[in-house]
Amino acid sequence: MKELFSKLPLNSVEDILSNVYSDEGKSSIPELEEVIENLGSPSDILDSLVKSDSLTDKVYKKDDKDSYIFPKVAEKPEKTKFWSDKNKSKTAEHVGEIGDLTSVYHKENLKQHTALVIKNLSKQEIDNKKKGLQLLTGLLHDVGRKYLTQTSEKEKSSTDKGFKAGDKVTGQLVAPEQEKLSAYITARYFKNLGISQEEATPFVATTFYQNRLKTDWSKVIGGIEDKDNVELPNEFDHFMNEYGDEAYNLLRSLSAADKGILSYKSLTNAHSYLEQGEKIVHQQLNPFVLNITARKPKTTQEISEKFFANSQMDEFEKDAREEYLRRLQKEQNDKQRKINQQTYEEIIENERILVEEQRRIEAELIGGLTTGISGIAGVIAGAKLAQEFDAERKADDRRKKEMLNVTEQDIIDLDGDGIDDRLETDKGLDLSL
Repeated sequence: MKELFSKLPLNSVEDILSNVYSDEGKSSIPELEEVIENLGSPSDILDSLVKSDSLTDKVYKKDDKDSYIFPKVAEKPEKTKFWSDKNKSKTAEHVGEIGDLTSVYHKENLKQHTALVIKNLSKQEIDNKKKGLQLLTGLLHDVGRKYLTQTSEKEKSSTDKGFKAGDKVTGQLVAPEQEKLSAYITARYFKNLGISQEEATPFVATTFYQNRLKTDWSKVIGGIEDKDNVELPNEFDHFMNEYGDEAYNLLRSLSAADKGILSYKSLTNAHSYLEQGEKIVHQQLNPFVLNITARKPKTTQEISEKFFANSQMDEFEKDAREEYLRRLQKEQNDKQRKINQQTYEEIIENERILVEEQRRIEAELIGGLTTGISGIAGVIAGAKLAQEFDAERKADDRRKKEMLNVTEQDIIDLDGDGIDDRLETDKGLDLSL
């Protein structure tokens, strides 16, 4: 697994950006290139976090039930092991689905975790100029986990899914150095959107260093606002010198939002909250990306002025909003036309059946008149049945014709409140990210 990605420039943010924004800018891994090529809308990316692809099939093996086997973390060399390491019980490999995160920190899967981070980020006070890219960074911050998840020697909880494999307890899942691959994929996606290297740098750096505030740097700067008067570790000093306060603030925002769900009861209770995160991706990030791809910026100044201005509805955001609404309206109109066409065809078919039934009854009436008194009773019963049948058909036709006379709907109601979203404020569909 690690060997597959060893040729990627993952040693530093600078290596990633200089490689991605070079003339070539591609890797030598065909499966990875296919994954990056297929990174579409934010909603598609979110859904893909728990779906297999050519790269997952390359890095993971499957069992006889077609479930994925997550390999054990490579053991330390024998001479570097501590006595406690040598006497640990060996755990079994986790077998499950793409996107599994099962550990003491995560009971949710990767898609749910990402929706949680997006929702948490949306509640923070983020500079409006950078909000869209910060949410995109949250969307991609753990995408590397999909391809680098492994089984550790730490045992799962007895309540965890797949707690045991045979007689052995399975290990918790970890993803060593996934943030580096995530930073690389984030840089590739940003470049594909037309984001310049300068604009992308703080967001790629945020992804690359996302775990440092919780681990290596936490004891030194945790909770300290006046970082200028703190003795900083060399790595953090480098981060501040290279990327400055903007990246530091982005890093703190992501670190605060990057939480896991610690119990299955909490996961059940968080269902509505996670749905809100998915809704933000659909209603805010999809139009944001559509805006960028529709008008790819050429310079940093153009990005700042056209796409990340403070205005809630500048001319470019209006274009994106109108295009998005046009697409929704077209889908709605197409659906209504199909309903109308189906109803019209049903009316024609009903009329044909009615004519044939009337002809059959008339034929029976004529035949009945020739059979005497007993035939007359049958004719009367048949005529009454025909009358009831005719009334029922006509009532059904009137109902369907009324449907055809209804003007095609001209309303976009994404939040389900019965009011056209274009007449409401932009809070529900904010393209001013």
